[in-house]
Amino acid sequence: MKELLIFGAGGHSKVCIETAQSMGYKIKAVFDDDENKRGNKVVGISVIGGTRELLDNYPPNEYELFIAIGSNKARMEKYEFFKNEGYEFATLIHPFSFVSKTVKIGENVLIMPGVVVNSSTIISDNIILNTSCTIDHDCRIMPHVHIAPGVNLAGSVFVGTGSFLGIGCKVIQEVKIANWNIVGAGAVVIEDTEDFGVYVGVPAKMIKNLKRV
Repeated sequence: MKELLIFGAGGHSKVCIETAQSMGYKIKAVFDDDENKRGNKVVGISVIGGTRELLDNYPPNEYELFIAIGSNKARMEKYEFFKNEGYEFATLIHPFSFVSKTVKIGENVLIMPGVVVNSSTIISDNIILNTSCTIDHDCRIMPHVHIAPGVNLAGSVFVGTGSFLGIGCKVIQEVKIANWNIVGAGAVVIEDTEDFGVYVGVPAKMIKNLKRV
């Protein structure tokens, strides 16, 4: 197991670091492009620089990297940048989660405590499955998604690229969540959505299309 570099020094970084440590990773350093965070510590790990310092001093053949950023768009941009630079990414799965042996999981994925991922689901790259969310059988989660704490997906749900499912929302079986959706906290989605839509309520209704604003 290579030493792990963490990019991102916000609150989300804390849970990523602690999950990595629970798996036995040694964290080498934390990086962030916000100069105000330089010299700080994230759960005891020093923030020693940003993108330039990481590239100059920590070659991709010697370390694994994890992008610890909550924002889907910002996480996608950094993930794609460092992937093009040749870095390999860890996937962090907390030991207090349950992931079926038939699940396929990509890279730079965070699976938090209490998460359940059931049979034959596909989890793509650069995804956050946050605390105690449940993903039932035969779901497909596309890249750069964040599924917030307490979300419940029934069987055969599809979640499109870049979508954010807010805390405690629910999606019934066989529904397709489109690309770059925002689903509000506590919403119940009972029908397919459209790209860039913002959905709230029970049942969930679109209140805005971000592409049209």
